[in-house]
Amino acid sequence: MKKIIALFVALLVGALLLAAVSAADVYVNDYGTGDGSSAASPLGNMTAAIERVASGGTVHIVATYTCADEYYEPAHTGDIVIEGGKYIFTNGKFNRWFLSGSGSTTFQNITFEYGQGTTSLFIAQYNKLILGEGLSFPTTGKCYVVGGFQYAQPDGNTFDLTKDSDVTVKSGNIWCVCGFGRGANTDQYTGTSHIRIEGGEIATVYGAAVNGSYAGNGVIDVVGGKIGNVRAAGDETRRINNCEINISGGTIDKLTVNNVLGQCVVNFTGGTVGGAEKTVADKVQEFVTDGKAILNYSANVDAKRIALYFDESNLIAGGTPAASDQTVVKLTIGQTTAYVNGEAKTLDVAPVIENGRTLMPLRFIAEAMGATVAWDGTTGTATLTAGDNVVVITLGSTTATVGGVAKTLDVPAASRNGRTLLPVRFIAESFGAEVAWDGATSTATLTK
Repeated sequence: MKKIIALFVALLVGALLLAAVSAADVYVNDYGTGDGSSAASPLGNMTAAIERVASGGTVHIVATYTCADEYYEPAHTGDIVIEGGKYIFTNGKFNRWFLSGSGSTTFQNITFEYGQGTTSLFIAQYNKLILGEGLSFPTTGKCYVVGGFQYAQPDGNTFDLTKDSDVTVKSGNIWCVCGFGRGANTDQYTGTSHIRIEGGEIATVYGAAVNGSYAGNGVIDVVGGKIGNVRAAGDETRRINNCEINISGGTIDKLTVNNVLGQCVVNFTGGTVGGAEKTVADKVQEFVTDGKAILNYSANVDAKRIALYFDESNLIAGGTPAASDQTVVKLTIGQTTAYVNGEAKTLDVAPVIENGRTLMPLRFIAEAMGATVAWDGTTGTATLTAGDNVVVITLGSTTATVGGVAKTLDVPAASRNGRTLLPVRFIAESFGAEVAWDGATSTATLTK
């Protein structure tokens, strides 16, 4: 009987100790001397607080907690939340919070403060990081969010390049969010970075690394927030194998498809994008192949401003494009096959270059732009009409009229095989279209 009672007591004590270690809530502040069980009895040490919720729970900051230098989070198997109060970074340069363990770490409803000249960094080390609701960062410093490792901290150069990252941002004024690491020049990644932006104001989001020489793959989901620039990869030596960018909400000032070795697919179904560019850094030609940029867009978004920067644009989600949606026309010098919104069309005469100017079939372009064409064979004059806009052009003349206003052409309209050819930029811009020229393939892309 005594043995049974002793065993029962041991089991009971063990259960109580386990419950204490895995408490759902613990409280902490700068000067806490309590047991952490309540706001009136906080712990005074963040590590001890996190260890108490290692299997899952919430660390509540009571008033303030100050971090004077880098902080290494103890490993935890459960999902933990750091929330409430004020967290103060006081180091004069860099303050880093390193994540650890298989469980996620969420920060929410915290006001962060910086000492003079401070930069804060959240280094996820391929653990799941969530910057949740209610975060406030000062404008006097910068906050970096890094999905992977920080160079030499804490594992030196022994990176596991096969891991995936997982970062979500819901609030806060963030300088940079990157999917992989910061500051390391190392071999290529094979893992995939996952970034989800639901809110906040972020200067730049990188699918790959913020600096250093990397590759790997990236997935960026933008469902809310305001972002200055979404970049497939970084600058110069920063590169990425493949990148998928899903935009369903939020506001993006600029979208940059750059240093992509394979392909970058942008799925644009909501939100707004101010502009786009497709760039290849001259300094890293040895890393860059002919990466392909593909845009898939739905009829309810304004994709006109960015479509011309992509190699391929596709209307998705079924239905017919709305009247305000774009028309994309592609024509290639010497080729009698052209494309209107991806559909192949046969030209009566191929586009040509004369006197340094690109001449393309007038009727084909005009009708693709939604205009009707009336031809007066006696005077050799074509009248193009789209709504209230009327353009009049005469063969052999360098003067045309647009809405009754005389315009001068670089080269006159010409006739080839009974078809009228006109400088492509003039006719496109007369009807409000933009023209992009790809010298490598001798292809003009008109977007309206």
